[in-house]
Amino acid sequence: MVFVDATYFSRWYCLLELRAALAAFAHLAGSAGSTPDQRMHALAPVVIVLPEAGASGLDPWNLPPELQRVDWPTASDPVAVATLV
Repeated sequence: MVFVDATYFSRWYCLLELRAALAAFAHLAGSAGSTPDQRMHALAPVVIVLPEAGASGLDPWNLPPELQRVDWPTASDPVAVATLV
């Protein structure tokens, strides 16, 4: 579970956390012959939680395209977050 905000992608320790969360995906993305289904399966454990204001002010390019397209819950909706977890 990654709680992102406007400065999340500028903090080195947050980027290390995200890199660790995406390691399986990155490995598959760099492997010849991996399928889109395999890559999506590698992303299944990753849950993004947006700030209360939503995705405004966030740069989606810091996430794989597969994660950019998801309608992630906000921190102000703990029921939606718990459902994903």
